[in-house]
Amino acid sequence: MLRKDSTGSVTGIIMPNQAEHTLEYRTYFNGYRLIYYGLHTQIWEYDSKSNLERIYFPFQRLITFKYDENNRLIYSFTDGCKTSYEYLKSQKQIHIAYPRGQIYEQIYEYNNNSLLNNLIDYYYDKYSYIISYIKYNSINSFELRFIFSKAYERNFLENYSTNYQLSYQLNYNENSGYLQSNSFVRLTYPTIYECFIKDYSNSITISRRIDEYKRLKELNLNYKNQKRLTIEFIYNNKQLLLEQIKITLNELEKYSYTYEYDNLKRLISIKNQNQNSIDYYQYDLNNNLNSTKSYPSIQYNQWNQIVQIATNENLTLNYKYDQNGFLHAISNNKLYLFNSFGLLIKYKYNQLVIDYIYDNEQRLIMKLYPITGYYLRFIYGNQQQRRMITHIYNSQLKLLTIIYYDNQNNLIGFEQNEKKYFLLTDDVGSPLFMYDNNGLLIQEKFYGLYGQIVIEKNYNDKVFFPFGFTGLLLDEDLNCVFDKIHGKLFDLNLGRYLVPNFPLTWTNKQTYLPNMNNPLHDMNLYKISDEIYNVNEIFFQQLHNNDILSQLRNLNYDFTSTHDSVLSSPYFNNQNIILEENSLIYSSFFSYFNEHYSISYPNKFTYSIAHIENDNDFWINRTLSVKSPNQQIEFISFTSYDDLFSTLFNQSFLIPYRKQNHVYFLQNLNSFQQLKSHLNQPLFRQYKINIRYQTNTNNLVDMDLIIANTTTFHIKFGSTYDQEYKYLIDNNLSQMIKNVWQYERTYLMENFRLYYLYTWSQNEIDELISSGYVTNYTVVYRYDPWIYPEIIDDPTNFMFKMKT
Repeated sequence: MLRKDSTGSVTGIIMPNQAEHTLEYRTYFNGYRLIYYGLHTQIWEYDSKSNLERIYFPFQRLITFKYDENNRLIYSFTDGCKTSYEYLKSQKQIHIAYPRGQIYEQIYEYNNNSLLNNLIDYYYDKYSYIISYIKYNSINSFELRFIFSKAYERNFLENYSTNYQLSYQLNYNENSGYLQSNSFVRLTYPTIYECFIKDYSNSITISRRIDEYKRLKELNLNYKNQKRLTIEFIYNNKQLLLEQIKITLNELEKYSYTYEYDNLKRLISIKNQNQNSIDYYQYDLNNNLNSTKSYPSIQYNQWNQIVQIATNENLTLNYKYDQNGFLHAISNNKLYLFNSFGLLIKYKYNQLVIDYIYDNEQRLIMKLYPITGYYLRFIYGNQQQRRMITHIYNSQLKLLTIIYYDNQNNLIGFEQNEKKYFLLTDDVGSPLFMYDNNGLLIQEKFYGLYGQIVIEKNYNDKVFFPFGFTGLLLDEDLNCVFDKIHGKLFDLNLGRYLVPNFPLTWTNKQTYLPNMNNPLHDMNLYKISDEIYNVNEIFFQQLHNNDILSQLRNLNYDFTSTHDSVLSSPYFNNQNIILEENSLIYSSFFSYFNEHYSISYPNKFTYSIAHIENDNDFWINRTLSVKSPNQQIEFISFTSYDDLFSTLFNQSFLIPYRKQNHVYFLQNLNSFQQLKSHLNQPLFRQYKINIRYQTNTNNLVDMDLIIANTTTFHIKFGSTYDQEYKYLIDNNLSQMIKNVWQYERTYLMENFRLYYLYTWSQNEIDELISSGYVTNYTVVYRYDPWIYPEIIDDPTNFMFKMKT
């Protein structure tokens, strides 16, 4: 059932098992809040311009965003890391300062003759990154490719080759007209229903055919005009469901897979050509998967979290979650550690330990095995598709994999050790068959309901290629796939995210177009969206949404920057150094991001502070606002009996000290003398207003104004800004020291004393567990609270410092 407010916005969801999710809107000082109650309590806090300022998670986890006067994001802070953004019009760039260090690496690959075959020079610092990719085709020829970072809006991906110095050739994509940037295949579209993918040796031809409903109908692979593979997709046109996949290998071996559905169009069984069940699926009232062939029993709690599963090997696995709803452990031997964005940063299973490292865009850039030192490096070289992996380097195999995609961003093949491999994928991009450039079948895969591999055949040695269902990055250690949108993991066997996916949009926040979205509209706790990952009606309606005819009508072949050879190109001649500010690249290709902001706001924002409850209408006709930039407070009232509040708030100043539901002001002492005659009005009892005050030893007055038990105003009379803010900083530090030590000890205990997570010695760990702190260390601010008052209450804005 849905609960809605007077505007029609969803404010509550009640599920069949009585689990309830509600969202409350509260006006707050100079802004508003969205508060979610349900699985846990989570708060989104916005300023008066609808910029998302902070997200409150349970267990003292926060994400803070800070903006300038033009509503541009200038820094974000979470998990002890501050990422800064600097906007320089003179250089037309955004400089991103990411304090966790720069990355610089050179990757070499040699061919069988010990000659240098490939070199990738990968540089990523706090401002940008540049990839220079060089492929040596022979001793006298090479291919050079430059890929530049997000700091430049225009995609810049250029190839130069000395193979054709006299007649340099450029290949244009027939479908969209852009410069084809790889030498792997060429694509042709003879009709609106056909696509042919051919390698440049004309040995391999892959054809894809769609029907009149734009559904994938047939896949073929020919090697030297000999048909090696045919895949047919058969649909139920009445229900728009996929019924069967027929496969013919070498025109001899034939087999098929059949799909069966229930009345709700949910997949319930997959069978082979002998009608033997490959897998089956059963569902509960919440549309949760509760039984499969591999897992006869799957149990959930009221929040749709898996709490226990039974395997077909008579094993029982128990799932544990932390206070944020993030998966923490499976049967106490598989342990997971996530950051505040819900991205996995560490995994441990027995003696297997894996670290996951992300860049400032929350993209996975490295999977590291700290015990052995081996790692996988992921490189994103397509600047139009920011989350598309183009290169993978495997340090254990000393192997560089170059990945190629078609115009729909589906996988079409990859290259390793001068050998090419071709992929045949289904409608959503899942690799089904893999062939090498000699037309030999290397691998065959078939997938179940949510992407688990139910059939895998390797006809030769297994080839390293970590991609699976829907073409997403596959982690075989976890049997999970990284979601391309937000990088979160979901389990292929169970169809579940490892962390709540609530909401979908805030991690990719647009700072130049502030917009308030109701998170309940996007709520999807753990479950994979059926419209995307299941085989159903909506899935097929969304396929091929880019009509081929409309793309052909908009072809643009007006490419003027063609050159006979790399030597005659103005980008690389002796008179134009590539990275100088006066170079042609800087003047014509490097454009800065977010140059103009076309946002128009009213001149004045006035928001009430406290939440207006049914029995408390005090803030109707009363408003507090902040005058920028001096932080002076103005009280506006349309009633005739508010002398007290006018005296209390007007001409006071806001102290930038953050504490949830607490606001701090500084007022002169003369104002307090004018208030004494007003402190016992019946008005206060009517609106549940409580005032407490005391005079300290310095004859300064501390007053607490509490309205309806929701918001507390702290007013200090007679003090100075520096004195009062220093007091708040010191007092906050003394309170947070205890919380930080408790946080550290709790995490140590919850992770079953996994010492690899910490830099403490064994003696220090024992002291922390027994005493709750380490004697030789103290807690200090990580970032100066005088400069960064917005993060003074963040528990990760503190660090341990050895006592001197």
